Amino acid sequence: MRMGSERYPAEPKVTLLIVDDDEDTRAVLADCVADRGFHIVLARRGDEALALAQSARPDVILLDLRMPELDGFEVMRRLRADPATREIPVIVLSAEAIDRMELALEESGCVAAIKKPCSVEALVEAIERVVEADPTRDPAPITGPGPEPARSAERLPRSA
Repeated sequence: MRMGSERYPAEPKVTLLIVDDDEDTRAVLADCVADRGFHIVLARRGDEALALAQSARPDVILLDLRMPELDGFEVMRRLRADPATREIPVIVLSAEAIDRMELALEESGCVAAIKKPCSVEALVEAIERVVEADPTRDPAPITGPGPEPARSAERLPRSA
């Protein structure tokens, strides 16, 4: 287990809800960001995501768009309709052509969209930007020099 540092605290400062129906993608995402000091909560379906958004109160949600039953757009719509979850920032992570959905994503309340596959560093930077932009969070730093080099060559898998 890693000891804490400024960038990688012993106690995670950010709770991240990862929502993806693909088990391998969830596992890779969780492994990549947990290594950076985030506390991870996982959901494989939209209904699980909505329940965990209520109970775990994540700081950020990483959300796949293509899922059975409740897709990512419906999950975002329901999150925004609920006063308890409407302020949770959502980062969409999808293999879809995000550039063609820019307006729909913005209208859904998405704060950032990343196309899979992406580098781990790009993902972590997006999460940190969203967290740092949140005025309701404790101003304790989550960035700074890390104890190990970035794994920017690592790629996240492409899934539906």
